[in-house]
Amino acid sequence: MEHIREWIRATGTVAVAVVLVAGVPKVVEAQQLQQQGDVVYLSGGVGLAERESIEALAESESLNLKLVFAEPDGPYVSGVRVAVRNANGEAVLEAVTNGPWLLARLPAGAYRVQAELRSVVRETTVNVPETGRAQLVIAFPAPAAAADS
Repeated sequence: MEHIREWIRATGTVAVAVVLVAGVPKVVEAQQLQQQGDVVYLSGGVGLAERESIEALAESESLNLKLVFAEPDGPYVSGVRVAVRNANGEAVLEAVTNGPWLLARLPAGAYRVQAELRSVVRETTVNVPETGRAQLVIAFPAPAAAADS
């Protein structure tokens, strides 16, 4: 088992996992860490099994920022364009989410997060801690409501 963990750390890949749901095998898509400059990140979270897989990988990789994207009444959203800027205003991460979660490993400090979906932009700040994880939930209006805003 330890050699599998070492391989995952070395390659940034979680092998395809088989999960039993109601006795029927279900394949969970492989999760892959990505890197942009010094920032390691991961996006996804479609379905419970994928969220559990991401959470485990995020823990093992010390990803210390978690962004969650949803509509106000609860449904998750994906395809969110995200920009994270440091205290100097420099973009340290720019990505489009592959699911409702984006997790990243950033140096501790203050960041400005800008997220855009369906022409609606949300901006906020977050302080990433030395240890542990900061989490933000960013809500977007439902599609019909987005046209009215």
